[in-house]
Amino acid sequence: PFRATRFAQRKRPSTIMSAAYNFQTRSDFTRGTFQMNYSWKFILTKTQILHLGFPGASVVKFVNIDRSDLFTSKLLLINDFIFFEYIQKNN
Repeated sequence: PFRATRFAQRKRPSTIMSAAYNFQTRSDFTRGTFQMNYSWKFILTKTQILHLGFPGASVVKFVNIDRSDLFTSKLLLINDFIFFEYIQKNN
């Protein structure tokens, strides 16, 4: 019904790439988080914008946490499940 080049020109596609870094220091842990995003934006009409990204792959996060013994003991006091789930994923 239409050529792909005409569709692409009319919808004004743009690629969106961004990156962010967050650093947090607390008394019980120190954390650094790096995040990268990759997605596309299509302007369909004056009031409609389509924003697409690959599910599970459009955002990539790297987290580095140095926890203290105080933080680990707080997790254990809150809930055993949270403690063991946290330890399994971060060891």
